[in-house]
Amino acid sequence: MIHAHWDNGGFGTTTQIVGTKVGGGTFDLNYFVLTSNTVHGGGAADGSERVYITHDGGLDPILLPSEDWGFPATQIFLPSSYDNISSFEFHPESPVACFGMDEFYIDQAAPPSVPDTGSTLTLFGLGIISLARLKRRFK
Repeated sequence: MIHAHWDNGGFGTTTQIVGTKVGGGTFDLNYFVLTSNTVHGGGAADGSERVYITHDGGLDPILLPSEDWGFPATQIFLPSSYDNISSFEFHPESPVACFGMDEFYIDQAAPPSVPDTGSTLTLFGLGIISLARLKRRFK
């Protein structure tokens, strides 16, 4: 888990986060969970948050989504361009107070995608409706 307060967000002094392999060498970064990316410390994101992940000194920048503080969190699946890298970096281009990540998958396959809560509830509701219709048909 990594949690930081960016210097441009008014709560901290972090300017960049860099991850490397202990002892050097390359690795695959396949996945992580974004637990916060918000301009409002400990609160909701407003969509203005612009934090990027790059690798090896700025290659393949990916804009991360805004994310309210806490859970549920957003799954981040990285493309194959993040395989065989020597470092990854996070850096903000707009004010962001709270930034957090968890569940890094390094040198292992990413987990299966989990539907967001809204999708899960929708699917559950559709299943209940379908069962109710089937029950009426067979009465």
